[in-house]
Formats: sequence, structure tokens, C-alpha cells
Amino acid sequence: MDVLAIRKKANDMFYGYYRLLVPAFYMINCVTLLAQLSSSGFLSLTIEFLLVTLSHGFIHMALMLDHGEVKEFSFSDIFIGIKQFAKYFPSYIVRKVILVGAMLLIMVPAFSILYHMAGEQFYRVFDHLIYLLFSNSFRIDMISFFLTDYFSWWVLLFIGLGVIVYFYLSAVFILVPCIVEDYDYAWNEALIKSAKMMSGHIKDFIRLVLSFTPNYLAYFASSLLVMSVCGFLPIAGTSTYLVISMLLMITSYQIRFYQAISIFYLELRDQTREPNSHELFKI
Repeated sequence: MDVLAIRKKANDMFYGYYRLLVPAFYMINCVTLLAQLSSSGFLSLTIEFLLVTLSHGFIHMALMLDHGEVKEFSFSDIFIGIKQFAKYFPSYIVRKVILVGAMLLIMVPAFSILYHMAGEQFYRVFDHLIYLLFSNSFRIDMISFFLTDYFSWWVLLFIGLGVIVYFYLSAVFILVPCIVEDYDYAWNEALIKSAKMMSGHIKDFIRLVLSFTPNYLAYFASSLLVMSVCGFLPIAGTSTYLVISMLLMITSYQIRFYQAISIFYLELRDQTREPNSHELFKI
């Protein structure tokens, strides 16, 4: 699979439709910002689970562009994950439970070590760790808190292993949103279909993700710069940073990334399509 060609096509789609995509992505990200505003890890994770289908709008719009020319996105297109919540929620929530459950299971030894290190402060430590793992916010104070008071190579090892398992399973089930958008599949069919389609293509997807590293680093660097500048603003510094940082994220890599996933899926679908096949039963 030509990963560079997929990336190039995703870039071309961005430049061709950015006037439609940027406002649409911005509206969705404004809602997901609710999870980031909480300083509690458990509350942030709970909100993320409740809003799990919201990101389906990204895939829906990407596939719309790949299927043909689009003049505009309606409000229903942007928030289709909420409008058709009952249709998409089972696939999304089961996938999320699998990813989070597997990661936390791998991290159990790390939690045990932190429990003995923190004692009565364990709940606070655990809550901070959950926040860092599942929130998109970059909290230097929380990272410093762990590195200063609760650093352990064993903790770092098991957390790293858990994150690796999370991202590997994310790659296995990355096509689930595209499949439930394209087919009338039950959640179990979508999960298994994604695993089958990704069999032998995990490396291709990892290469695709890594190809966006320059975009992410550009966003990260510019976001830190904006953070430092907004820190000097006497009024509305945090709000200004969130608005600008969100726009940087959307334009630097988020739109391109979801468009690339859509293109990646369509290429795999064409390669693995089986006529008149409906291989699984629904639960």
C-alpha cells in the first residue's frame, strides 16, 4: 500500500475543502472540549465515554468527500454521531471498553507500585494518571507531580506497555467507524470485519500514522509558543489559548489524519471486498 500517496491525497483534500472542513471540525472539537475542562481524570474519562460517538462526524464527512464532491456540510452531517447515537454507540462503546480495559489491565502492576508509594494519596495519584492518559490536555504540573514524587522505572515500564497495547488495538479496530458508516453491520460484525481487513496491514497503518509526525510536532511546537504568549495576557489568556490551539490542531493534522483514514479504508475495502458476502450473524 502506497502510504505516501494516501498522505498526499489527504493533503489535497484538505486544501480543496478546508473552508468546509475547518468550521465543521471546530464545532465538534468545541463539544469534546468539555472533557478537557475537567481537572478530574475519572470525570474526564466518563465524559469521553458519553461523547464517544461525537467523533463519528469526522469519518462521516471524510467519506462524503471521498465518495463525491460536497458543496456543504449540514448540521446533521457534522453531528451525525449524536443524531444517530443509537446506531453508532454500540460499536464505539465496545471498541472503547476493549481498548481502555486492555490498557488498564496491563498497567495493574504499575497501579500496585503507586499504591504502595502513595498510600492514602493513591486516589489523587490515580486520578491524575487517568487524566494524563485520557485527556487531550497537556498538563505540565501533573507530569511534574509524577516525575518529582512518584517516579519509578517499573511504573514507567508498565504504563508504556499499556499505551503500546492501546495503540496496537486502536490500529486493529481503526476501521470500525468507517465500516458502520458504510454497512448496516452490528457492533460484533464491525469489530471482526475491521480486524480481518487490518490483518497484514498494521505496519502500513503505523507507517501512515508516523508520516504525520512532522504535522504533530509542528502543532505541538506552535501550541507551546501560543501557551507561553497567552500566559502574559491579563484577561482571557486561557480561553484565547484554547481557541488558537484548537485551530492549530485542526489545520495541522486532524483533518488530514481523518481524511487519510478514510482513504486507507476505501483502498482496503476494494482489495478485500467479497461479493454477496454476509459472513457473520448479528447479536
